[in-house]
Amino acid sequence: MRGHKICRPKELQRILEMLDLDEGVRIEKSGQRYKMFISKSPSGVYVIQVTSGRSQKHNEDAKVEYLDSTTEVLSMIRSIFRKGAWYYIY
Repeated sequence: MRGHKICRPKELQRILEMLDLDEGVRIEKSGQRYKMFISKSPSGVYVIQVTSGRSQKHNEDAKVEYLDSTTEVLSMIRSIFRKGAWYYIY
């Protein structure tokens, strides 16, 4: 799975459900300042960090959320990025 770009939301849901502890998803959109990083904890909770992308250093605007389901994660992605975002597995 590593190194693949995901383009369809249905594929993203499957990838999120299958995430291993050492994997994650990075989401960004050209022309938009926000980036999102998603990983999955050992307990199955999704950890989402949203950064403004203004600086490579620790960002005070960074926000961390803990969500229980892929439905919640996908809803958060849609609320921040709408359409046209790129999805990367790392």
